Amino acid sequence: MIGKHSVVTNTYLGYGSAIVESSRIISTSIGKYSAIGPNVRIISGRHPSSKHVSIHPAFYSIKKQFGYTYVKKQMYDEHKYADIENGYLVKLGNDVWIGDSAKIMEGVTISDGAIVAADALVLKDVPPFAIVAGVPAKLIRYRFESEDINYLLSLKWWEKDLKWITEYSKYFNDINSLKNNINLED
Repeated sequence: MIGKHSVVTNTYLGYGSAIVESSRIISTSIGKYSAIGPNVRIISGRHPSSKHVSIHPAFYSIKKQFGYTYVKKQMYDEHKYADIENGYLVKLGNDVWIGDSAKIMEGVTISDGAIVAADALVLKDVPPFAIVAGVPAKLIRYRFESEDINYLLSLKWWEKDLKWITEYSKYFNDINSLKNNINLED
């Protein structure tokens, strides 16, 4: 689902995932069962901040962003990709929640099960099942103990078929219930 007033371009949206209203998501890969809150932004484009004398694109870019350039070849990488092979600036894993008005800088990967708090500014990768908040975003805590995180990363429930998810979703309200009822060897 994509909510009204959202702009979504060059983006892969996995099964069961949603982007609610007024978000700007560009060149992003979004896994399954992820929830993107309102007013979320992917921030793209970089300017040199050291060595180059000027931050103005006319001195390093052949793209003529302002209608002209002084260079004959590209002198600076203007984008940082999380997945350059597929052209994605940002990668969001499965079962990721991005809170209201969060901003994610290009080049960032937010791993499976992670949560980004409202109004956070994410400048670096977020580990699996981590909760980050603040400007810049910092680790607050993990959603589960490391043993439980390893269990969930091995289970990869988001890759199961709908029949499996429907059958076992009754155990999703408690990690211990899930672990007690679903053996990884099955």
